[in-house]
Amino acid sequence: MKGAERIKAKKAVDRIQSGAFDELEVESLFMRMRAYSRGNKVFREAADFVAHNDARNKGIINDSIDAIYLTVKFLNEFTAEKQLYFDRPFPFYVLKLLEYKLASFSDAELKQGAGVSRGSIKKILNDGFVDVEPKVSSVAKDRAITEREIKIFSFLLSRLAIGEAFSPTELVNQLVRVLSSNAIPFSEPLLRANENAVVLCFALLTHRAEFQLSAGGRGSTEITVADNSIMTVVDGVFAPANCVGELVVSAKCLFNFGHGDIYISFIVFSTGLLAREVCDFESLMAGHHAADGVQVFARDIFSKPLHLVLGKISAA
Repeated sequence: MKGAERIKAKKAVDRIQSGAFDELEVESLFMRMRAYSRGNKVFREAADFVAHNDARNKGIINDSIDAIYLTVKFLNEFTAEKQLYFDRPFPFYVLKLLEYKLASFSDAELKQGAGVSRGSIKKILNDGFVDVEPKVSSVAKDRAITEREIKIFSFLLSRLAIGEAFSPTELVNQLVRVLSSNAIPFSEPLLRANENAVVLCFALLTHRAEFQLSAGGRGSTEITVADNSIMTVVDGVFAPANCVGELVVSAKCLFNFGHGDIYISFIVFSTGLLAREVCDFESLMAGHHAADGVQVFARDIFSKPLHLVLGKISAA
């Protein structure tokens, strides 16, 4: 790592350890350290995400969103009336979906449920099919699909949920490892004392990001509240006491199933922090005027540009 880059990274670390920082310092640190991630995949993916502010089409978060998007698309397209046959041309995205499903299982789960190793399944997916039309449709390569392969594919497709991209604990732990492996001077106790704010900063950096998905799909992410917490106006202000949900990053994908546009939302990153403890509701609700007793969903108050102020999510 070059000396000038090391100095700049150290300055960002010092600001974070002092507690007087916002998402710009975290963005700076991630971008400066991403080329030196040394095998810490979650940190590298998070840093890549921060560095590329155009429509994302790769990375852990993109894959997490893409996997759910393709799952919903698959469940809508293939039903009891329209079954999937691998020895006839089928949509190209199905193979991508099978790859996502494969990655979601542990080696032990694959052995028990499918009866084969991860490597064997990868070989089938990589070598067992050919394109009928590139990026549009595929078919089994000059052969009939075996009962064994049908069992494997059925097992993979049985898992509907993929799960979140990664946890805040993984993110912070890998940040610590990246700093240590690059000999950046820092105090782990001081850094960890501010880890909640670091997690909030990463969430802010994902807010309103756009994604290019498989099969022409598009998605976006936004900060929201995990449940349907409601705040009620009391004495002229919105009271957050009954906002019990966790602050999360939610993805939203657009579908059209022949009956108009439908948006489906799901969580891709949980901060592990309660919204009422890490949000400046006075700032977020500024400009909203309502009579006592009026209610608003907590998840609907993040429409403004957001910023970290004194360790809390605030309206910029």
